[in-house]
Amino acid sequence: VVASHAQLKQPIAVFRGDDGGYRSVLMRCTHKGAELRVTGDRLDCSVHGSSFDSSGAVLEGPASSPLRVFPTVERDGRVFISLKA
Repeated sequence: VVASHAQLKQPIAVFRGDDGGYRSVLMRCTHKGAELRVTGDRLDCSVHGSSFDSSGAVLEGPASSPLRVFPTVERDGRVFISLKA
């Protein structure tokens, strides 16, 4: 799922893990700041080719830093993302 918020320039990708928990990462490449696209369970940068896994870890450079991750919880059937991370 892709979500957006007025405080952020790029959207957030929300992934559900095998354990049933959720992970949310900012869809902004840490190399040059381009917006990423979701490709299955990874995020790819069409500008310079960097890719990241659903936890924000770098899979392929030139990016060398992980993506910004947001604390995410499910309560009463709703998913909550904290932007204070």
